[in-house]
Amino acid sequence: MGTKVYKLFSDNLLIFIAALIPVVFWQPFFDPFGPAQLMMLRIFVPLAFLFFFLSVAAENKETAVRINGVVIFLFLYLLTCAFSVFFAFNKEISIKYVCELGLAIAGGWIICERYGRKGIDKVFAVLIIFHTLIAGYGIMQHFESDIFRWSTNFAGRPMGTIGNPDFFAGELLVSVFLTAAYILFGKKYKIPLIISAVIQILCFYYAKVAGAYIGFAAGAAVIFIIAFVRFKPSKKVAAAVIAAFILLSAAAAPFIISKSGRFIEEKKHSMTDRMLMWKASLLMFKDAPVTGLGFGNYRIYYPKYQGELLNAPENNKYDYVVTWMPHQNYLLIMAETGLIGILLFLASVLAAVLYLFKSIKAGINPVNAGAISVIAALLAASFFNTFYNVPSTTLYFFMLLMLAGYAGNGSKILRLKKRASAAICAVSAAVLLYCAVNDGKTALSAVYLKKANSLTRQKMYGEAIAMHERIEKLKPVELCPQTDVAQFYYAAETYREAGMLQKAFEFYGRDLAVNPYCPEVNNMYGALGGQLGNVDLAIKHLNTAIFTAPHYETAYTNLATAYMVKGDAPSAKKILQRYVEKNSVNPRVENMLKALGN
Repeated sequence: MGTKVYKLFSDNLLIFIAALIPVVFWQPFFDPFGPAQLMMLRIFVPLAFLFFFLSVAAENKETAVRINGVVIFLFLYLLTCAFSVFFAFNKEISIKYVCELGLAIAGGWIICERYGRKGIDKVFAVLIIFHTLIAGYGIMQHFESDIFRWSTNFAGRPMGTIGNPDFFAGELLVSVFLTAAYILFGKKYKIPLIISAVIQILCFYYAKVAGAYIGFAAGAAVIFIIAFVRFKPSKKVAAAVIAAFILLSAAAAPFIISKSGRFIEEKKHSMTDRMLMWKASLLMFKDAPVTGLGFGNYRIYYPKYQGELLNAPENNKYDYVVTWMPHQNYLLIMAETGLIGILLFLASVLAAVLYLFKSIKAGINPVNAGAISVIAALLAASFFNTFYNVPSTTLYFFMLLMLAGYAGNGSKILRLKKRASAAICAVSAAVLLYCAVNDGKTALSAVYLKKANSLTRQKMYGEAIAMHERIEKLKPVELCPQTDVAQFYYAAETYREAGMLQKAFEFYGRDLAVNPYCPEVNNMYGALGGQLGNVDLAIKHLNTAIFTAPHYETAYTNLATAYMVKGDAPSAKKILQRYVEKNSVNPRVENMLKALGN
């Protein structure tokens, strides 16, 4: 009886994870989507491991699990990410991100291990169903019928429950090609699948994501080739299909051309920002080519390397960009884990593709056709975006890589004694407890911070400070990776507005300890340091602020003021003139220059 209960919980937990991770969001977060989905991953994957090994251990004296080339390469890749922690500036953040990646990889493995090739259809079915619902919600957003009315406005571009059109479009690539594979190579439910595909593709189109469109083209090319191999059309039929495609393309060309100019114009700013991110990634890789700068530390280092680029004369027209990801998955891996990390990641992908080719040669079915087309789509889209910050897409990507080994019969049996299974259960329980405690702290801190900021805006400083003190006692590692400041900065702002300058200075400094290159934090820490009499410290950090953000007017005027307080009028004038060279004069800067005798 116990074995059946364990197995029932294990199976349903895995379906629950696969279906609901992309669905959940929670408004009290600054980013209401990603953190809530990460909590699903961190809580339910360890729980699934616990029940899985309990169910197998209760039934047998030993546990038989399957491993293959993909599993081995991904395990080595995860070890490389863990090793990179030693080189990370913020090791606590790095460890957190490695754990999250490990849970995504482990979640993909355990889904494949439990269901294998024969049972994965059930997982794919719920995945298609739930993504159809999410896509329907995205279409509502496009037509401004979103019942939740999120504050983020993307001008009709749906963001679904992922929180951003770019990442939402990447997520839809998974379900679009799984749905297409079952339409082409499955035997049942053709009409519901076609309806589902139409809903998903319509939502995908409305998202207007150039990188995802390229991913779609790659996935479509792969599944189109597989269909030709599977159905072996005669030369006449093949020629007719190709001719129809050309005619449709020609007919659609005027519409595409008329829309493309506006589309390209809309994407110009985005591409400029991305080029800065990509160049900064290459500079990071150049500085640490073997080991990388530490998994999860791209956001911390980015302002420093962006500053190097922005201070070059040819880049004067570009402005500071806030980001936590380079919008290019390969460059992200290279920057954070170096050459070793990117080679092991690509080795796992290559092993998966080889297994899938072997599987397709033996016989085409919806599983192997869907898996290889989704992998191709995500890999192509990864040249223009990242999916590591989307928990569900990351989980599905690794799940499909793992599945490749099972589909291609490339797995070997590894037998674990009951003691090993018991040890895994103990570790799973410990991870579950650790995640539950820390996620509880994070969730509660997010609620407190939102309330504290609201109270600060109402100038109710005493109540706001009480909220910040509660956050301080909870000690969350990170509330939201998308912000360029930590929770200490918001506390510092409240203390500053309340007139508690020394306390504010302390909290700006604590934020600076985890965000050493952030221009906003350097500006406020330097400006307040100058007010408190430490002018040399003020000059140091204000110089950092204008280095990382060369168009940051407030940092220039604060720095000029610090030089004036020090009695160094020539340096103050030089700083203001540098601002004028990079920007244009404005009344505030003009008045300061006049006061200095210009």
